[in-house]
Amino acid sequence: MAAEQHEFSIELATASPASSSTTQFQNALSSAMQGGAPTFDLFASSLGPLNQICQSIAVSGDSFWHYGTDSYSNLPTTYVVVGDHQLVLGVVITDAGLASLQAGSAEPVPIGYMYTTLASNSGQQIVQVMASTVFYTGDGIPELSATNGLDSVVSGILQSGQIFLKSFCSSISIAAPTADLDFFKTLATDSVETAVGEATGLAVKIILKSKALDGKVLMGVLGVGGLALTLGMLAIDTAVVLLEQKISAYARFINTTDQNVKLSICWMKPETSVVTSPVLPRTFFPVPGQGPVWTPPWIMGDNPVSFAEFLFTNTDLMKGVAYVLSAKPKDDFPGFNVMVNIPHSGDNSLYVAFGNQPCDQVWQDQKDLNTNLSASTSQNGFELTIATNQASGSSASPVNGATSHNFEHVITLSRK
Repeated sequence: MAAEQHEFSIELATASPASSSTTQFQNALSSAMQGGAPTFDLFASSLGPLNQICQSIAVSGDSFWHYGTDSYSNLPTTYVVVGDHQLVLGVVITDAGLASLQAGSAEPVPIGYMYTTLASNSGQQIVQVMASTVFYTGDGIPELSATNGLDSVVSGILQSGQIFLKSFCSSISIAAPTADLDFFKTLATDSVETAVGEATGLAVKIILKSKALDGKVLMGVLGVGGLALTLGMLAIDTAVVLLEQKISAYARFINTTDQNVKLSICWMKPETSVVTSPVLPRTFFPVPGQGPVWTPPWIMGDNPVSFAEFLFTNTDLMKGVAYVLSAKPKDDFPGFNVMVNIPHSGDNSLYVAFGNQPCDQVWQDQKDLNTNLSASTSQNGFELTIATNQASGSSASPVNGATSHNFEHVITLSRK
């Protein structure tokens, strides 16, 4: 009689990051939209703690991880604490997923998701930094139920998540600060397999799903946003900050409307490279409207805000960074263009407009015109705003505080 087969796989970062819509978040976002130091603070409030946590995970043993129980689902959770910040891993198995586990499946079938959250300021602010799909392939486990064995399954999945984070954080902490960062291309296309859960004999595979890499992407794409993406951002920031006149241009698009937005990097200057992005340039990807996300509402609240993050840099140290983002129109939503121009010398400029114009023409027409710290426009009841920390010069990194050519741009779509 053949041995039963049970395999779980986790496709990392299959949902957009999101923030709980607390008063603290709304106040921070409102301040950040004015530009200057509050814009820097918005980025540093999440990237800084994640960097600290990742460094701690890299050098710590298994005892660094704590274990708890989700008070709502009664399933296991695991977490690390650094200062006033807590990184939590949890798993949700849906009712349909439990039925698939009981019945079995010859092909990978989604059974739920693993969520990763960052809680700061004693839990007053919570960010879904990654949500990942969990799949199952194998024989049925008819005796499995919410009260019989499911906690062992979840514990095995969480253990695999711990191992992945340890490996990833350890690797980026020793990565050489090079311009091509081939390490991340390898990491983006490799899978990590780890056998876990001796009691259940279950195998869990971590999948770093990536799109085809092209010459404009230094790191490659790790899933669709999230922790793997952000951790890569942390490491690459450490690398580029050591190179003279290397620019780190962070961007975050925050969608506070009920409109699902399809967003794209539609144009970049030839000497600009997108280091981290949810997808490759010229490919549209969804940023959900404000509302429930994959992390359970008893953790994130009923109305979290989804966002997308980017990091751009210059491939020629004598050139600057420039890019244009585009959103597709739908119904009464007119779509939009956002331009950021960061020259090698002189003041940066920015531009926002509803409607869709040829993206290269947007840059040609608008570069160098608006060198203010913010810009805003409205149409059809929508308001589009961009703000930046500074128009020129050097500033602290939102990741580790090192001084270099760091620029942060926060872009919001809201209802008027």
